[in-house]
This record gives sequence, C-alpha cells and structure tokens, in this order.
Amino acid sequence: MNSEGRPRLLADEEKRRTLLAMISVGAGREAAARHVGCSVWTVAREAVRDPEFDRRLRDAETSAALLPLRRLREASGTHWRAAAWLLERLNPEQFIRRRPDTLTPTELNAMLEQVVGILAEEFGDKDQQQRILRRLEEVQEAFCGSRSSEDQEAA
Repeated sequence: MNSEGRPRLLADEEKRRTLLAMISVGAGREAAARHVGCSVWTVAREAVRDPEFDRRLRDAETSAALLPLRRLREASGTHWRAAAWLLERLNPEQFIRRRPDTLTPTELNAMLEQVVGILAEEFGDKDQQQRILRRLEEVQEAFCGSRSSEDQEAA
C-alpha cells in the first residue's frame, strides 16, 4: 500500500508549463486547469504546497492582466480612440464625457461638506448636531459601500 497517496498531477513540469502558459495569455485558471486535466482546486493546493509554483502562477496572472493594457498603450500611439479610451479609464473625472447636469464624486463631496457645515452652524443643540452628523455618515457609508460593490461587479 502506498503511504504517500495519489501522485500530484501538477508535479509534472510539462503540465505546469502548459497551465502557466495558458494563464499568461489570459485563459484563466479554470480553463487552463481543465485543459491539463485537473481542477482549479488542484492548482490552488499546488500553489500553497509549492512557493515557487505560486510565484510563477502569480507572474502568469500578472502577465495576462498587463498584456491588454500594453496593447492598448501601443494602440494609443496611432489610434486616437484608443488614446481617448485609455484617458477616460485612467482619469475619468478629467476626461470622461458627462452630462452637464451631473456632478463628479469630488464635486458631490464638496457640496455635501458645505451642507454639513451649514447644518452644524444652524443647529445650536450639540446632541441634535451629533445625531444628524451620525445619520449623514451612515448614508455616506451605505452609499460608498454600494458604489464599491457596483465597481467590483463591473470589473
């Protein structure tokens, strides 16, 4: 009886190279794992067991993420639409086209700070000021939390 258990599928360096090559060009862990005949969990376990494989895996994923950005930057040198798209994504407050009746997040924050200042000046009762400020902070936290989850879903 073998006390070592089943042989590790990703102990085969050829399978590792194939998996990492696929990931580095954007196939993703799931598709690459399926191609070499294992599960994404096997890939994760191997990364935990082998720090060198983990490093190579992260390098492959970084390469996959940077490749489209590199291509976009190259295209922006000769294609104005690629340059415009890149500027809009890198600095949306400055470059994104928006309707004139909308506010940027920076403008909205400035306006809300002024509103809070006015409320603080107008209400003499410190307890009432604190309750109002606490409620406004709750609204801000709820809004910021919902915006960050929307941004994550969009990504």
